[in-house]
Amino acid sequence: MKFPRFLAVALLSGTIIGAGMFSLPFVVRTLGLGTSALYLVAFAGVYVAIHRMYAALLETRVDSGQFVKLAEAYLPRRMAPTAGGIILLELVLVLTIYLILAPAFVELVLPGMGIVGAVVFWALGSVALFLKTSWLGWGEAIGVVAILAIVLAVLAVPAAPFTAPLAQPLSLGVFLLPFGPFLFAFAGRPAVGKAVELARAVRASGKPFPLGRVIAWGTALPAVIYLAFVVGVLRLAPAAGPDAVSSLVGAAPWLPVTLGTLGLVTLWTSYVIIGVNVEETLERDLRWKKALAATVAIAAPLALYVAGVREFFTAIGFAGGVFLSLEGIFIVMMWRRAFPHHPWRFASWLLVPIFLAAIAYEVAHLTGWV
Repeated sequence: MKFPRFLAVALLSGTIIGAGMFSLPFVVRTLGLGTSALYLVAFAGVYVAIHRMYAALLETRVDSGQFVKLAEAYLPRRMAPTAGGIILLELVLVLTIYLILAPAFVELVLPGMGIVGAVVFWALGSVALFLKTSWLGWGEAIGVVAILAIVLAVLAVPAAPFTAPLAQPLSLGVFLLPFGPFLFAFAGRPAVGKAVELARAVRASGKPFPLGRVIAWGTALPAVIYLAFVVGVLRLAPAAGPDAVSSLVGAAPWLPVTLGTLGLVTLWTSYVIIGVNVEETLERDLRWKKALAATVAIAAPLALYVAGVREFFTAIGFAGGVFLSLEGIFIVMMWRRAFPHHPWRFASWLLVPIFLAAIAYEVAHLTGWV
């Protein structure tokens, strides 16, 4: 296996950078660039910690189980099934969010074909679930290249000087609004398992593999890319809405096709790795037949999309603020049980208030309190 560390970083970064990136210009416009930079650093740090905790948990297992097996091993018996069910729902919702965004990119390439293109995107993503997982690292590397090309394309368009304010007035609602999108933007747990598998394969050959550092780099790298993308978008569209794609349509004649093509590549690579994680969780952890597990991984996101889950920013906020926050809390709980004498155990609870605040905001927002 060549360049395993690069593949692991690319796998993690490529999975993390996806649909969430396109919600960030609106968030940054709401907060101000300086405040948003602090959020980027803070939430990247949160997920470096969470991803390293999850990797450490996976390394305690000799089997190839995923989250559900870890929940059964390290959570209270009555809590484990609930945690496993929540995580599966979360992954399916994430896949649905990719389907929500796909038509916007298709429209840039083939106007009028958005819904048809979304179906083709879903079909190609579904077929890819049956590819050998050894190709996933290189697939995500291609995704990272596509992401970088998107950022460079946006930055290459001539525009007025960047004038976004460093800070905007903060209310409690404005302060908490970005929690869900930022949590979504940095979440990459499904790829952590693949990074652990790469580490085991390399170590089995007698070579070292610094998994902790690889995960830190793979999780933190998206922050730099996000900042460059946001600056590029806000140069061209200072009033960018919740979906940055539609804000860039008239920026340059060549930009729509370029952005649409590269965006679809980026979405597809992340869709595949998350879909594989759903299928493997059902097959390995719940011991479903492979055909049934694959069918659910393929059909469930499309079912939610057809049922009417199509509001991009709302779906991202809910997925990040509720589902990913619950996932983070579960990981902290499991890690503390698995490593009762770890020197940083006392600090792990510092992550929990962040997740609780995100959950509280999303619940309050959905019920009309904020």
